[in-house]
Amino acid sequence: MNNPDSLQDIDKKKRVVVVLGMHRSGTSAIARGLQVLGVELGDNLVQAIPDNNEKGFWEDKDIYSLNVEILDAIGYDWQTNIPITNAELASDTLSPFRLRAVELLESKIKNITVLGIKDPRFCRLLPFWKAIFNELKLEVSYIIVVRNPLSVAQSLKRRDGFKAEKSYYLWLEHILPSILETEGSPRLVVDYDFLIIIPQLLSGKKLHKYSEELPLNAVLRIKKGDYVVHIHYGIGKFLGLKKLKTKKLEGYFFAIEYANKDRLYLPREDAHFIQKYVSFYSRPPSLTHLGSGEWSRIKARAQARSEEHT
Repeated sequence: MNNPDSLQDIDKKKRVVVVLGMHRSGTSAIARGLQVLGVELGDNLVQAIPDNNEKGFWEDKDIYSLNVEILDAIGYDWQTNIPITNAELASDTLSPFRLRAVELLESKIKNITVLGIKDPRFCRLLPFWKAIFNELKLEVSYIIVVRNPLSVAQSLKRRDGFKAEKSYYLWLEHILPSILETEGSPRLVVDYDFLIIIPQLLSGKKLHKYSEELPLNAVLRIKKGDYVVHIHYGIGKFLGLKKLKTKKLEGYFFAIEYANKDRLYLPREDAHFIQKYVSFYSRPPSLTHLGSGEWSRIKARAQARSEEHT
């Protein structure tokens, strides 16, 4: 591929959005969301499979098949728990696959500007594919989908009969390289559990299509007055930090107001339990009633629905 000779050539530079994440983590739902926003996903999508992924995988069959062959060539498959080394992915064994990958990706993006590609195997093959992206001089960004490993293990047990320990190791073998290999690149981390819960709160309402910005990134800076979601207690309003002293603790706590002006004081070390509330609508959300079981029911419905989209 020739280097760009003008600003016009630079403007026409091809872009790839890579969806990364462990199997059963919602990568299919995210890929489908990209398509809704106008991102092409390829011309030969893998068909939906009943009792596996009934809504569709939203991944290109040709790229998926190549990834399967690459893993097989170096003695792995998707459920192998042994880490794949960079040396293996750079070995001469994969030389024929590099040529095929260049030709395949070039053909997929030939007549489009932005291509979305999704296959959980990308997580473990990133060093291989990053070399391909560089060869084709593509602008690459990543969406890393993270789902609670407990939920992933439960899903894999139902589908494949995996023991929890195996699922946890697989989760790590997918998430760690996704984070480490994308350092320095444009990337977005999506918490799938929160992504599923928020639309559940808007059920029965028509969601609008946004092309400039998707409210996918719940990992945002929280400031006083923002609405937040606590994974156990639901939606509240952040009132700021408050210094408190108890029998066991002394320090600054996150003050969160819920319905009926009930308040929760969250220790700073538990800040990972909350994230900023994001919505397709500008109007404020309804605050959760503490102790009512309301949030538990919402999470249960969301969990059931999430299995339809993984």
